[in-house]
Amino acid sequence: MARIHVGLVLALLTGLVLQAGSAEAAKGKKKKNNPEAGVITAIDSTNGDGVTTMTVKVGGHKSKKNPTPAAAVDKKFTLTSATTIVKVTGKKKDATETPATLADLKTGEKITVTAASDGKVSKVTFASAKKEKKKMKNK
Repeated sequence: MARIHVGLVLALLTGLVLQAGSAEAAKGKKKKNNPEAGVITAIDSTNGDGVTTMTVKVGGHKSKKNPTPAAAVDKKFTLTSATTIVKVTGKKKDATETPATLADLKTGEKITVTAASDGKVSKVTFASAKKEKKKMKNK
């Protein structure tokens, strides 16, 4: 009987030690900054301290994997002087990134935002606007 109790106690202690170790490992992992794609709905740069707030409509995209998308949500992001703004030109393999400014961002522009969990943005990427083709009138 005593052997069963000792075995049970050892098993429980081993389980607790392993659980505590995995909890510490989870805390030590850094959270990735997953980029979010969306459309700019508002840019507020009225703050005098050089901080700009940008509202982006995120989500609501239809894809092959997700034919019924979730509703789009407006998210606010904080741009600081440390935020890099990049304009991408060209196709995927031939894409070139050039530095841009806050003035280059406009409402309605499609962007990709890389932000930390506190909402401060580290990088904003947007593509150059496509030129519209002239449509020929039928005679």
